[in-house]
Amino acid sequence: MVNINASTDYSKRVPNRLITKLGRFSWFRSIRSKIKKIPKTYKVQFSNIFFEDINTKHCLEQINNTSLYQGFYLKQNLVDEIFNFAIDNECIEPNTYKIFHALLYNNLPKSNYIYRGLVTNTHKCRPIDEVKFNYKAIEIATKFLGYEPTNITQHLTWSLVVPESEHFIQQNYPAARWHYDVVGEESLTFNFYLTDVNNDQEGPHQFISGTHKNLPWQLLFKPSSICENTLDKYFPQQLKSSILGKSGYGFIENPLCLHRVKPPAMKPRLILQLRYS
Repeated sequence: MVNINASTDYSKRVPNRLITKLGRFSWFRSIRSKIKKIPKTYKVQFSNIFFEDINTKHCLEQINNTSLYQGFYLKQNLVDEIFNFAIDNECIEPNTYKIFHALLYNNLPKSNYIYRGLVTNTHKCRPIDEVKFNYKAIEIATKFLGYEPTNITQHLTWSLVVPESEHFIQQNYPAARWHYDVVGEESLTFNFYLTDVNNDQEGPHQFISGTHKNLPWQLLFKPSSICENTLDKYFPQQLKSSILGKSGYGFIENPLCLHRVKPPAMKPRLILQLRYS
């Protein structure tokens, strides 16, 4: 039997309740940042994993201003290797612990739906390590956090097609609702599509620009998941942007901004997410 804690980073990304609650406030995250300035325990890799170099200064300016930087690609050999790994390895649904292979599973109407699958054993995937410990990713994360990241987690996640309305899916799949991530400390997320996401039917990541720095204080005392009515009340003029791109397309996000996955309607979507904190 597959153990979710041993085969994925799921539990490492969920801190205790007190830290989660206090992590909503910048003063607490600042204190945690000062505490975490300790030497790293990983080996940085200096291979070139992107088609084009990322200008670190411009990247950080974009993230600070808009919550997100995008427009770069992983090299094709890494995309292919990670995609094949995701096909060959079993997935686990983190709530029911159901084990399955993503491309062999179909959600039938009115069945016990599976909304996502975490690919297991990603710690054994060499190409993911090559991306995770790449010098450019570590450099960007370090300058953003103010210290060398001491915790790096990884998710290789399939979002599956469910034959229901988007409203129905949002009630049962938290990632499909607008939310911001609360991890108890500053964090930065690198994301890479491993399937083509060319339109809103193929499961794009969506975000609302700038919401990492102007979240109304009223929302800080409510659940981090926000319904559409509340969203329209506090952000009536804010554009909801979809991130579109071919397989290998990358974007870096401050996960304190409001974001979500728009449920795929045509085919499963695969994404690699690396969180630095």
